[in-house]
Amino acid sequence: MASPSRYRWNERAGRYVDAGGRFVSRATVRRELDRALANAQRRITELSERLRTNGISLDRWQVDMRRAIKQVHLYSAAAARGGWAQMTRADYLGVEQVLREQYRYLNGFASEIADGLPLDGRFLRRVALYAGAARRMYHAAHQDEMESRNFTEERSVRHPGDSCNGCIAAEAKGWQPIGTLVPIGERDCLGGCRCDMEYR
Repeated sequence: MASPSRYRWNERAGRYVDAGGRFVSRATVRRELDRALANAQRRITELSERLRTNGISLDRWQVDMRRAIKQVHLYSAAAARGGWAQMTRADYLGVEQVLREQYRYLNGFASEIADGLPLDGRFLRRVALYAGAARRMYHAAHQDEMESRNFTEERSVRHPGDSCNGCIAAEAKGWQPIGTLVPIGERDCLGGCRCDMEYR
């Protein structure tokens, strides 16, 4: 995502601004996030293809996967918070808590591979979920940011490509108290969700 380098954070408004001082739209921020997650997914897929073709060992794959997962989660949190300079110790601790969970999943996955899990198309689809999981990190950090600014209500806005039952149901509820709706990343479409949350 280009935001921490190309854009500046306006602390008073709680929004990014461009070089000319104009507010950056939420749609632009989300496009940057989607681009960053797509790049992370490509890197993870390339790494996993190397494992499939015996280009790296399972141990090397696991170490590099941990690094990739950490990077994308940290980046997602920083993007939601306004950039690296706005990240607090509490923010980093929140990311570390999520990473411990992701690493447990990865350890279990590696054990299955060691036990003979086929490295087929299902393997690659499962690998792709690790990058998508960072979308949940972004939205959780963004919700924290909005709560710190005394916003009290949220609503889910469905992306045209999202039509899972969970996303449809969340959007249909309209404005709700913050933290009421099923979070993005935990609905039927998981990390592939492109919905957004609005706050007031």
